[in-house]
Amino acid sequence: MALHYPAVTIARFEAMTPMPPEDNRFRKEYRAAKRSWMANPKRNLVLGKHLKTAKEQRVLDAFLGPYKILLRYYSCLYEDFMGTDYQLQYDWSQNSKVAIENEYGDDDEVTQMVRDPFPSKAFSDGLGCLLAQPIWRGRLKTLAFCLQFVNILRTNDTRPWKWSDSLPEPDIRFFRVWPRVVERNQSEERPMQELFKQVKEDVDDSLYTELFDSIVAVVCEGRRPAADLKSQRTSDDDPYFIHAVDLVILKQAIDRTKNVWGLPMFQGPNCAEAMLKHSRPDQDYPRRREFANARDREMVYATMMCLNLAKDIKPEPSDSHEDPNQDDSSKWNGNPDEDDNANVDDGNEDSSWLRDYEVSDSVTRKLAEHELSKRGENDPYHIA
Repeated sequence: MALHYPAVTIARFEAMTPMPPEDNRFRKEYRAAKRSWMANPKRNLVLGKHLKTAKEQRVLDAFLGPYKILLRYYSCLYEDFMGTDYQLQYDWSQNSKVAIENEYGDDDEVTQMVRDPFPSKAFSDGLGCLLAQPIWRGRLKTLAFCLQFVNILRTNDTRPWKWSDSLPEPDIRFFRVWPRVVERNQSEERPMQELFKQVKEDVDDSLYTELFDSIVAVVCEGRRPAADLKSQRTSDDDPYFIHAVDLVILKQAIDRTKNVWGLPMFQGPNCAEAMLKHSRPDQDYPRRREFANARDREMVYATMMCLNLAKDIKPEPSDSHEDPNQDDSSKWNGNPDEDDNANVDDGNEDSSWLRDYEVSDSVTRKLAEHELSKRGENDPYHIA
């Protein structure tokens, strides 16, 4: 396995999070995004800098597991998977509260208490376990599809089920039937369990019908009071807020899915995870001491992605051979102490549109509103 998926190096990570060259026309927006992220009051929480004790450091180490698996085996950033690309977001609404410095530095209130946005150990362990499961065949869309199904069932979400891009495996009838069933039930807010029954009427038994049957069974067995089940989604375009319990439900469903002979249909998640650990993920970038710089760079890149700039910032291939010892001031090494204000003519640049950037689902909405506010009546829409 290690031979097919070589360890992630810093060069590979930087290639996955490209920054615009000095002469690129998006350099100004990049600097605005970077400065705004550096000033974000929740930045240190996202980087895990508040995790100082030995027990808290285990929370950081746990998160490094799925973070590196996504990079190495799926060539995917965590912020991409738990983001708009897959319509997922980490649900930290039940995490403990932590103090952050008051953004405005008022004398009367120098700190405020917020829910810790850093993934809990239970969430990280569950996500790492599922990512190691070979059932997805390397397709994160299939895992995201299953997680959304779990979340919809658990929260009794009756909003239309939408997919951000395309179905995970369009060659499989089970997935092709879903859009038709959802579309013909759009006028009525039917529970997902009823929609699944309609899907089963149109398809033959398969490993996915068996798996989804197991998901329904696990969710029904673990029902909690209705107040705890309410979905946090307020619009059809909101992501699905994934809690650690969603990961546990899917893991248990995989464990209990049997074939016609009563044997486990899939390799157990714990077994798959153990095999994956033999590929020495500790050799992958970033290690614990490198995590803050890597996460900083990823978050700036994620902001650029939300602005639809990432597709334009990759430098054009060149036949010239760069001197590896040459100092390139246009490359950002992710150091939060780096001063990027030198020789920058900001003019009347206003980067306040990113000041309210929360590490939450609001990032897409706020950045989209900013882009629409700049768009002229006759300007074209820029579709990613």
